[in-house]
Amino acid sequence: MQLHLVLNFEGEKHELEYDTEDGRDILAWQLFSLTGVGVQEQQLHGLFKSDTSEDLCDSVKDGAEFSMTRLNADSQLGATATDSTITPVVDSDEELARKLQEEEDAQLARAMAQQLGAERSGGRNVEAFRAKLESGIQTVMQYEDPSKQDKARALIPLDDLEEKAAVALLRTGESSSEAMRDALLAELLHWFKATFKWVNAPECEICGGGTVLQGMVPPTPEDLRFGASRVEGYACQVCGARNRFPRYNDPGKLLETRRGRCGEWANAFTLCCRALGYEARWVLDWTDHVWTEVYSEAQRCWLHADSCEDRLDAPLLYESGWGKKLSYVISFSNRGVTDTTRRYTARWAEVLTRRADVTEDDVVRLTSECTARMRGGLGRAERDALEERDRREREELMAGHSPSPESANLPGRQTGSVEWRAARGELGGAETSTSGTPWEGERPARDEHVAALWAPIDAMWEVAKTNAAQRGVPPNDVMYSKLTLVLQTAKGLRALRWKERKLEVAEGKSVNGRELSAKGGAAYRDALTAGGGGKLLEAVGFRVETDDVMLRLLPSSPPAHIARNLPISVDIIESLLVQLKTPGFVYASGPRLSGGFVSTSGENAPNQIATAAFEGVKASKWLVHGGHEGKSWLQYRCRQPAVLSRYSLTSAEDCPERDPASWTLEASSDGDTWHVLDHRNGVQFSERNELRSFDVPGGPNRAAYTTFRFRFTSVRDASAGCLQLSGVDLFGAAAPAGLQS
Repeated sequence: MQLHLVLNFEGEKHELEYDTEDGRDILAWQLFSLTGVGVQEQQLHGLFKSDTSEDLCDSVKDGAEFSMTRLNADSQLGATATDSTITPVVDSDEELARKLQEEEDAQLARAMAQQLGAERSGGRNVEAFRAKLESGIQTVMQYEDPSKQDKARALIPLDDLEEKAAVALLRTGESSSEAMRDALLAELLHWFKATFKWVNAPECEICGGGTVLQGMVPPTPEDLRFGASRVEGYACQVCGARNRFPRYNDPGKLLETRRGRCGEWANAFTLCCRALGYEARWVLDWTDHVWTEVYSEAQRCWLHADSCEDRLDAPLLYESGWGKKLSYVISFSNRGVTDTTRRYTARWAEVLTRRADVTEDDVVRLTSECTARMRGGLGRAERDALEERDRREREELMAGHSPSPESANLPGRQTGSVEWRAARGELGGAETSTSGTPWEGERPARDEHVAALWAPIDAMWEVAKTNAAQRGVPPNDVMYSKLTLVLQTAKGLRALRWKERKLEVAEGKSVNGRELSAKGGAAYRDALTAGGGGKLLEAVGFRVETDDVMLRLLPSSPPAHIARNLPISVDIIESLLVQLKTPGFVYASGPRLSGGFVSTSGENAPNQIATAAFEGVKASKWLVHGGHEGKSWLQYRCRQPAVLSRYSLTSAEDCPERDPASWTLEASSDGDTWHVLDHRNGVQFSERNELRSFDVPGGPNRAAYTTFRFRFTSVRDASAGCLQLSGVDLFGAAAPAGLQS
């Protein structure tokens, strides 16, 4: 019988699975892996009827809690200094190195002792280990089912993900098909994270209220059909209804439910990877987590991919971020089984002390046997290619990890409730971090395309002012009408497949039937092109062709460039339309600064980085932990001096409490002497993704500078703990020769 148990030890809770057929010996090694407490040092309370009995207490049921104390705790405490007046001694570098080596030697000695214990435990541990490997193989072979792969492909919005991947590649300058596959994998992770639901406790199926775990309930034949031998029972706290939560192990079924915890997520995500033709592994961490590895042809190595955390290629996340005490990490694919523990640790000597289930020779032998059996039917050439890949991977694993700032700043676990993560000890040291990822130097803004989209809008404003004066109407109304027509056209283009975007408009409709205007082709052409809208569409990447009855918009740029520019143009126009209807708003023309370099006090890598604020995409953002403390800054350095006339900030898509409320805009030409250009206090964004424009005081007396820096001194709600912005735009003009502060 298998039970889900909760261990209370030294103020922390650890969840584990205990098979009563394994007996106390196997349980003792499980507890050692979780806590580091040696088998002979464990004193259990509330689990077995006596210290030597294999029989569980009558009160122990699925979900039961028990506690453990350390038998030699007193002797260990005896070495602790109790005199608070002792002055700490600072070791020399040589002494510190010696002590570190002694500690590593001690860890290796303990590991050898544990290995000796594993050898003496004999075949029972080996068979339990083998059984776990066979179970993993059964899991991954499900991903080769053609019907399940078809089901995954039907669910995945591949065209949308490919479009986003192509845009992402533009930021890196990569263009190979292999690099495109890596970019697509990253977008698949983002999509999966947004599509699947994490479940701590399911919502009540009757009233939608919160529920509380009551224990396990018997599975139905339908549950068992989809591998749910474990079914959790919950009671609704509102209406009292009983709810069932089957823990399905069938990845095809999980594509229907799209909910669960890490087991369900990794199961379904690995299937999605296989469905898109990736070589993928299902990765089992003996200390209770599951994720995926995907082979990168571009990098010629396996990439860690955690769908729960939306993390790609961050293998030290669990040890350095979550604080997990790893023991065994085994990767399973349809082509073999591999011990990949070394990929996920920078403290191998310490990990060895917890690898006591079987000897290291047994691990190599058992995984090799599984791999040889799974490759038995392959041709010689394919086996040779796989063995060469295995060789490169062994070299990579043996090389290990070097300390880095990135690994030191990896966050604790993000999925699951705080209480659940705390009980598992996975909050990590970064849960309350206020620094974010440290910034090194500058990065290119890569925002020239954004400036190219703003330039035609300036020209449209000049036309609108002339037309408004001729007609005796407000220029804002004329500009609103012109932008609305361009927006309608851009949205029509955006709705098409990203590699097939073109429109032909005659008598108010495009050839594909999408209605764009009540006017005929010639009238539509005149309204669009005479107002300057055609120039904006040309900046997006289209060629405008017209005759007496037809207007054609044909691609003049690569599809990826159009895919990047089109949503930005839509966002810009929609923001301006809102402002044009705001009483007292006057459009201030002027080029958008571009081609500069960005630096910052911190960011939330890898996605919410500082350069994201200058890319013109509302869906992305810059986020920095600790922004509520008033110490965060964001800097833009131009290639040549510029006179700044105005700027705009765009709020992010969520969490209004993180919006900046007060800031100072400074400028410098040498990076040492700073001049205050503008100061704002108590600003409040009223909408998500709202663009707010601000004029820089000084008029014609403004000076020219090369560097502009925002110092954010407060956020909307100090309890937020973060600062975030979706967009920053700086408007001005290159300084005339000789004009510089």
